[in-house]
Amino acid sequence: MREFREAYVKVAVEVGVKLAPEDDPEKAFSLRQNGTVLGIHYNTINWTWEIPVDKLGRLVHQIDEALAAEWLWQEKIWSLVGRIIHYAPLVVDGRFHIRHLIKANNVSKLKKFKVVVERDMKRQLAFWRGFLLTSSGLASIPSVPVVAPAWAFRCYTDAAGGSKSSPGLGCGGVMDGGWFFQHWSDAINGSGMCNGMRVGGKMSALELVGPLIALSVWADKFRCNTVVFLVDNSGSVCIWKKGYSSSCPLASTLVSAMAAMAAGIGATVCVEKIARCSDPGTLMADALSKSAFTKFREAAPAGWRLPSAPETVPLAILRWLDRPGPDEDLGMKLLREIACKGPVLGLSC
Repeated sequence: MREFREAYVKVAVEVGVKLAPEDDPEKAFSLRQNGTVLGIHYNTINWTWEIPVDKLGRLVHQIDEALAAEWLWQEKIWSLVGRIIHYAPLVVDGRFHIRHLIKANNVSKLKKFKVVVERDMKRQLAFWRGFLLTSSGLASIPSVPVVAPAWAFRCYTDAAGGSKSSPGLGCGGVMDGGWFFQHWSDAINGSGMCNGMRVGGKMSALELVGPLIALSVWADKFRCNTVVFLVDNSGSVCIWKKGYSSSCPLASTLVSAMAAMAAGIGATVCVEKIARCSDPGTLMADALSKSAFTKFREAAPAGWRLPSAPETVPLAILRWLDRPGPDEDLGMKLLREIACKGPVLGLSC
């Protein structure tokens, strides 16, 4: 690092770039194991981050103002949301708690436009208020990107589009030791609409139903472990990595519920793209989504243990499938349901 810095300074002088003086450690400094960069204090000895007290105080004051208000000027929303987004990458699951803030941030281009502070926005603001106050100076600097270890569980899931002519279609998932299948409800097979598109055709959302079911039915396996969900839809993978979808509230609901489930059981979740029908696991998941159970078993690798009966899908998911729509509480509903079967962080049966 010292050699790199010396070379950097030398090149800057040669090309005429003026570097900031190092007499103010809040602006620039040389080689150190702790220091403030863009308003965040990093400590690489204990590997933690911290928001300076004065900056944190101003942010909390802004959040409190928004929580107490019915509306705010758009320019105040810009300031508040901009600060939160700046700190969001420091929070491992922060990306799942910014969708409604982003929505409010883009209501108008006029500074003096009244933006209603909706209930879902206040809910996400309350999350940030509590998290930043209790974690600043204590939380670890997150590792990016998250790479699944070799011993992680690998689960294959797939979904078919909803169809009135093929009511047996649905979603399925399989891993060594278990499998599940859930047919689509009338609401998904029918002509129900969401954001101008038929629900049964929203494949990026439907592909996320499988991982959510898997997290629920195999919570005991995944608890305090890492699981990789292999899906054949790039949109679903991108939505999970982003934490929300600007155009599909159904997908946002599902990834938010997945994040809540993972936090409740202490699991690390990765969602990765895999080519359709490219290996036995994907062939099995594809067959399940079409109710092709004979083909499903024929595609099983030698040595895989597959019980005769599928796993039981939780009631909370069945109810959501009957009436698919935005539901910020879906994850908590699932956690309360499985809390009677095993340990869940913060809940008891």
